[in-house]
Amino acid sequence: MVFGTGTHWGLEATYRSQALASLSLGYKRAETSYIPLMKQGENDAADFYASVLAAINLDAQTSSFKDAGLNTSSFFATGDAAKQVAARPDIYTAFQQEAQNAIQVECDELDATDKTDDRIRAWLTDRALTDDQANQRRDQLRDSMKNMRLGDLLFTSFLGCGDYKKQRMLAIKDNNIP
Repeated sequence: MVFGTGTHWGLEATYRSQALASLSLGYKRAETSYIPLMKQGENDAADFYASVLAAINLDAQTSSFKDAGLNTSSFFATGDAAKQVAARPDIYTAFQQEAQNAIQVECDELDATDKTDDRIRAWLTDRALTDDQANQRRDQLRDSMKNMRLGDLLFTSFLGCGDYKKQRMLAIKDNNIP
């Protein structure tokens, strides 16, 4: 596996008659990765990609000239480290929220008394599970969603939208989620 990042900052100041005429600040960042397919074994088992978890953030503060700033951060993990970090409920929730924001799903917010999403998340991210058990639970939930004609819906939308409370309750019943 190969991962690369490049960051370029630029500052251009133009002066005319000993006075600043223009000032430009530039920022450019590129990320790339190559993740080869891995073999499960000698039999006909499906190929798979190694576990990878990455986050790249750019936070610009522009409320006033005095308080202006730019912060960048990135995080990259592979293999067991990626699996362990992804299983943390705070990380899992943050990635779900980012995914939902990226696709801009229109939905009603969750009712504060609705805990169906928390119950399903806890069931999916139980740290006592092996990787195979965790994958089996995701597959079970995906099957429940398909049975409810929600097969193309992302988990982030299913868990994060108030519109799907009834379906979450059915998934809890179907999968015996505590």
